[in-house]
Amino acid sequence: MRVGSALAATSRGVALAEQWAAVLALVVMTTAVAMQIIWRFVLSAPLAWTEELARLAMVWLVFLVVGWAIGNRTHIAADFLVQALPPRVQLWVEALTLLAVAAFSALLLVVGTRLVVLQSVAANTPLGLPRSVFSLQVPVSALFVLVHAADLLCRCREKLRALPPGPAAGAPA
Repeated sequence: MRVGSALAATSRGVALAEQWAAVLALVVMTTAVAMQIIWRFVLSAPLAWTEELARLAMVWLVFLVVGWAIGNRTHIAADFLVQALPPRVQLWVEALTLLAVAAFSALLLVVGTRLVVLQSVAANTPLGLPRSVFSLQVPVSALFVLVHAADLLCRCREKLRALPPGPAAGAPA
């Protein structure tokens, strides 16, 4: 199995996991908010943990969708200037952008992991979870983004190789 094929399969698997985890987070968030409304306004006995659960689910949802959007190239991008460039230059700009995304994700992976370790000794929350659960989404999301960026870089390299060679340096265009 080629590296590109393995990366593409891994990226698809990660995207599937991101989608299902995002759906689960959305269901948890909606359920927690609905429970808070019912218990607070109908039963006059608000629950202490539903607000925190909804917030935790929302944070996880946002971080999961970031990786999924990058992997599918559905994120917001102002690429109108890049589209005016020749195809080879467009691919090089895309590769440089993906390298920057990968570098930032690697930094988030390292710093996020340190944060998780530091917060693992912090006090429990109303949910009874350690504080590290609130920061665990940073390294997880960074790892997912790294997988997607590696796959997209591999695809970019293949597109560059498939392009016909440009004019020789110094030759008139």
